[in-house]
Amino acid sequence: MYSCGPTVYAPAPTVLTRPAGAGEALCVLDVEGMCCKGCAGKLHARLLEQPGVQLAAVDFDAGRAEAVVEEGVEAAELASLLTFEKYTARPHTARPHTDG
Repeated sequence: MYSCGPTVYAPAPTVLTRPAGAGEALCVLDVEGMCCKGCAGKLHARLLEQPGVQLAAVDFDAGRAEAVVEEGVEAAELASLLTFEKYTARPHTARPHTDG
């Protein structure tokens, strides 16, 4: 168990235990503001409370959250859900690879 403020949270899984299946999609978010693994647990719990979220993982070290969601749930919705208090989330976009 990890604490984040006065509340204690169960550890968040750092990777998803299965890929998105039929009728589901994968949402990946970049998250700023986490200062400990308790924060990851807090964000994980918040994701799982959201209708349409089937499975979630939050990686404190990578600053990333992933969720398997029902089709129709938008990454921007989840980013808004995780943007509160000291946290800021945004949909992950792959950065182009540059040589040199």
